[in-house]
Amino acid sequence: GVSWEASTWKWLKAKALNGFFDELGSSGYWSRTWPCVWDLHTLSEPGSRIHKRAKMYIDLALLGPESPELMLTQGRDLQQLGIPLMFDPGQWVSKFTAPDLEWFLNHAHYLIGNEHEIAVITATLGVSLTSLADRAHTIIVTRAADGVDIFQAGRLQHVPAISAEHIVDATGSGDAFRAGLLFGLSQGLDLNGAAAYGCRLAAAALNSLSPQDYELPADLFS
Repeated sequence: GVSWEASTWKWLKAKALNGFFDELGSSGYWSRTWPCVWDLHTLSEPGSRIHKRAKMYIDLALLGPESPELMLTQGRDLQQLGIPLMFDPGQWVSKFTAPDLEWFLNHAHYLIGNEHEIAVITATLGVSLTSLADRAHTIIVTRAADGVDIFQAGRLQHVPAISAEHIVDATGSGDAFRAGLLFGLSQGLDLNGAAAYGCRLAAAALNSLSPQDYELPADLFS
């Protein structure tokens, strides 16, 4: 299955959450423990009631760092469900073969990674970043203090980083960026606006010693 945790997020329409979760729980396919785990093999049974509900209410899945074998299995399950995915290979990136990466380039709506991770992908495929951008639907490259580069539809757009007042600990800042990015998309922002949300949340994470229990100012996204 796929875990919904710091490294693997599911983005669902808020108005559908309670009913969908109740149905998944009553059907035995969803656990209310944390982190919750969904069995995508079960969800992807063609024609099942849960299969139809998943396609209706899950807008995007962020497929976070795991072994290539597991991520490919999950990616194929998501493809069968008709759920768009964001490919985030993270620290596992060097373990992916060229055919593995080709599959994700052909099926992922978004490829996200830091400068090093994207460089590993281009090296594995033997292509330049420009060529990679021409082949992928959308690439999001995080560059720490240098902000974020977005390659989409043949265009390069840059979103500047938000300066952190005091960098206490960088742990979890990448996950925070992804959370802000997905939140922005769920609010109907375009990719640039959503990435700006991600930068704000990443800056808040940098100001905190803990990567999970920090408090966010009420006006963070205003």
